[in-house]
Amino acid sequence: MSRTRRRFLMVAVGTLCITPVLSACGAGQDAATLRPMAPGDGIVTTVGTSRIVNALVVVDPNDPSIGVISMTVANPGAVADEVVSITSSQGTVTQTGPSAVPPDGAVSFGSPGGPSAVINGLTARVGSDVTLTVRLLNAGEVTFTVVLYPATGPYATVTPAPSVSAG
Repeated sequence: MSRTRRRFLMVAVGTLCITPVLSACGAGQDAATLRPMAPGDGIVTTVGTSRIVNALVVVDPNDPSIGVISMTVANPGAVADEVVSITSSQGTVTQTGPSAVPPDGAVSFGSPGGPSAVINGLTARVGSDVTLTVRLLNAGEVTFTVVLYPATGPYATVTPAPSVSAG
């Protein structure tokens, strides 16, 4: 094999080996593949080691001043946690039902049989953003922005939990 041909092969092999390494650097620290992805309409965020998945607010078509918070709080840890408070930039949030998040488990707000969190006094319209702050007993607190959706289509069944009457 001639010297020129050997040199050409070494350059070709070197180029093939270094190209994947250099191209991976182009994505940077904020690459899209590193960010959480929301597969639904709601947002995904983290608080400590826990995750809040598919968070959004569903507005009651009969009373647009009421919005039901729909979200799942997932706890991948080995210690139980609890949603101790939810606040909103729009109105007052009332929580009902158990909001404990078991170890390696989840709790879904706004689903049948699950806990409920309702915003009373909404003045924003469907399609607008509202800010929610969720505080977990162990994981901490996170503030994020969600969108208001109408209670139609897939969200027609998102309703507040029935209130417990004294009797």
